[in-house]
Amino acid sequence: MINGSPRSGTSYLYRYLRWRYGKALYEPLVVIRTLKNVTTDVVGLIDIIKLNPSVTINPQFGSWWFHEIEALKRYMLALKDFAIKEVTLHFYLKEDFIKNNWEVFHIIRHPADNYLSYLQWRGKQARISIRILNIFARLGFDSIFSRLSPVWESGRRLALIFIKNTDTPIDYDDAFISLWTLTNYYVLKTLGRKRIIVYNKREDYLKLPDFEKFEENVERLRIKEYPKRNKVLQLFVRKAKKLGIYDMFEELLSLFD
Repeated sequence: MINGSPRSGTSYLYRYLRWRYGKALYEPLVVIRTLKNVTTDVVGLIDIIKLNPSVTINPQFGSWWFHEIEALKRYMLALKDFAIKEVTLHFYLKEDFIKNNWEVFHIIRHPADNYLSYLQWRGKQARISIRILNIFARLGFDSIFSRLSPVWESGRRLALIFIKNTDTPIDYDDAFISLWTLTNYYVLKTLGRKRIIVYNKREDYLKLPDFEKFEENVERLRIKEYPKRNKVLQLFVRKAKKLGIYDMFEELLSLFD
């Protein structure tokens, strides 16, 4: 199993999983259509879909990184025979029903590159929309506009737990760095460094079985860093200090040294 935040390199590793294991499921908690790879039996497929804890909870309202654990357990056990690429299991990788059925790795990308990749992927219109919505959020409408994005809403909920001044509105950048820090820190502390793949460290990918053969025969690893990385990083340093999560943020940054 490969887990990691969106835009952190998980899709590349999904292609590795397909090559290595023949079949793999692409984000089965988020992308329901991937379940067609589990079975061709209509009744059996619908029964598996019914188990998905994300089906009955709108992911736009923050359920992407939070699941009812018994429902999640039933769903994941139904998929235990497949290699999986997921982006929402950060808080559950330590659970026995995960660890006992998959060899788990988690990939972490530098927060600035992760953020800039996400904005690039969303496109120019989305970037302009986020700037406008940030203005409204800073005026105190964060609880309304955050519902437009699962990243924003989940990050906002986490930020409100740690923030020193609870009257401070949470803009998109606050939410992003809160979510990036708290989810990845939790994985680091519960799985340990050996199970972490740092995006820009090729030696970490060699933990994966036959990864060198995958590179040689299928697809070379390409590591992308953005020119605006340092500028965005300084913004996130200020945000992390404001939110009261700087110590965790700093420890994660040390992984990229």
